[in-house]
Amino acid sequence: MKTSPLAPLVLLLALAASAAAAPRRQQPAQDPATTGAADVAPDAARAAWDRLLAAAVKAEAAGEPIRAFDLHFDGRARPRPAQTNDFDAARFRYLAPGWVRTTLRNDRERMRGPDGDFALEEGRVIELKGRDYAEDRRELAERAAIARNFTALSNPAEIRVQDLAALPAPPDALPEALAKRAAELEWITLRSPDLRVVRLEASPRGEDGEAEPLFRVQLGLDRTTGLAALATIAEEVDGRPRASSSLLIDLRRYRAMDGFQVPGEVRTHRPGDLTDAGWRYADKPSLELWLLEGGSLRPALGPDDFRP
Repeated sequence: MKTSPLAPLVLLLALAASAAAAPRRQQPAQDPATTGAADVAPDAARAAWDRLLAAAVKAEAAGEPIRAFDLHFDGRARPRPAQTNDFDAARFRYLAPGWVRTTLRNDRERMRGPDGDFALEEGRVIELKGRDYAEDRRELAERAAIARNFTALSNPAEIRVQDLAALPAPPDALPEALAKRAAELEWITLRSPDLRVVRLEASPRGEDGEAEPLFRVQLGLDRTTGLAALATIAEEVDGRPRASSSLLIDLRRYRAMDGFQVPGEVRTHRPGDLTDAGWRYADKPSLELWLLEGGSLRPALGPDDFRP
């Protein structure tokens, strides 16, 4: 089966929202997955984090978990530097704990729900089983994981935070085109097992393994609004971020939605050429997305919405 044109859409939700609420209180320090940001952050980082929290969530939404969403996007994917694929009015639905459904205007759909993984094409229902559909199942797994990121980041009271700290300068790996913008931001860094990226290669710690993977996040906060403007996220392996499993997110044109602040424009950059001498994120975004009007973080979705 051909790869879905919506495949690049999964990158959006790696850090598509920067909404926040108060971090959890500290649990035993020997378990980094349960360490609260309020207890590990130096003063400068804590102050920046607090400004983000205050800017991102209205009082009526604070403490309310997001269990579903129904959003629409126009977008441009760049699978290769010289190739672009445009799509419009793409619909992305999610329901916790891991059901997803994506729809294009031509009614091509992929879904993961209570009955398994399916595709709908030209009126046919295709069950995505067997070797021929391995790529489709992998895309659905990515969409489910990244949708989880979106809901967690829209209410970070659910995020387990470790090692919140201030950064003295922007990350070295940013592309030159973003250098001026990055220099104007306030940077903080944290680690968490609750933020995920799309893996470009196998990881020694799988999603279902005993040890949760840990992810390093670097946030560049707008000094005027307090919201996240740039962010990098990378999986940590043996205490070091893995370049091949990392992503740069460029967040712009925030708007209010159901009590949260969400970016109306998102650009993602994958790593450029990886060499022993170092690497940078690619100059051109691999994906550009424009959030359309009419979406919801509180849709009335149920199991039947994720069946063919």
